Amino acid sequence: GVDYKVIGKIPQKNDVIYAIKHQSAWETVICTYLFKMPSIVLKKELIFLPFIGLYFLRGGGIAITRSNTLQSLKKMSLMAKGALKKGKSIMIFPQGTRVPINTKKEYPYLPGVYFIYSQCKVPVIPVAHNAGLLWPKNSFFKYPNKLKSKSISLEILDAIPPGLNKKNFMELLENKIESSTNKLIKKET
Repeated sequence: GVDYKVIGKIPQKNDVIYAIKHQSAWETVICTYLFKMPSIVLKKELIFLPFIGLYFLRGGGIAITRSNTLQSLKKMSLMAKGALKKGKSIMIFPQGTRVPINTKKEYPYLPGVYFIYSQCKVPVIPVAHNAGLLWPKNSFFKYPNKLKSKSISLEILDAIPPGLNKKNFMELLENKIESSTNKLIKKET
């Protein structure tokens, strides 16, 4: 009984990187649909899950180890460039894991998003939403009554153009996603 609404415009071209707030499983499914099956950067363990692992592989998933070594970053970048050459966009969760709403724990934005951005030289589209209210991290259950409007909001923010240095890019990306996410959550609680 829960609907969703998209705020903003989905780019018509696929030569972009979508950097999406990760709160639940919902955005993985819906963004894959909305962004026409992008190549998703995901932890390698997920490709071994029944059904969903095959779905990610067939969709051109970029399976990575979380070691953040230069070698793993280079592999991720090479696979992202290959996906872009095939006309696919890239989808990444900058914090690398689902982040519970109103958590006190720090979940920093990881350098992998900047590495892909700097190597691929394409715009990054920040994406915010409030799906964690409906389907929290590590929960099988969904809570539609936590949404006043009974509708998840997903906001496509203005693109970050290529060419920024790491400090400016990471600050801009985090500020855009976090401030928009907080507004969307506040509207529904």
